[in-house]
Amino acid sequence: MITDHDLGHLRAALTSLCAERGSCAPWAALSSLGAMAAGGFQITIDMRAMETLGAPMVVARPLASAAPVLMSLSPREREVAARLAQGLSNNAIAGELSISVATVKDHVHKVLSKLGATSRNQVAAILHAEREP
Repeated sequence: MITDHDLGHLRAALTSLCAERGSCAPWAALSSLGAMAAGGFQITIDMRAMETLGAPMVVARPLASAAPVLMSLSPREREVAARLAQGLSNNAIAGELSISVATVKDHVHKVLSKLGATSRNQVAAILHAEREP
């Protein structure tokens, strides 16, 4: 579970990073942490809040249980999702599963749609959250 103390440390680390660099130019990179699940939480980081609040705004929301969603995937889609989470390309997945790249693309589209994800990173976050106790 993410505590207020944990969020405070994250906020302090981000503020320190911005102070060291003189700016918070990597907003997009830091904000991409929002796609990652940490202990069953979706983390959103708004670096633009530095202008108003003087510190990044960090919000943690509990993720909905992923188990029912993952069970909505076919066995092959789960295999593809697992390889997406490993960071494999469509070509690599096709080679490992002995299927065509077009079939992999079809499975990737179905996995993203069924999981409500918009990126491969979100698929990885959902699978990671599922493995967490």
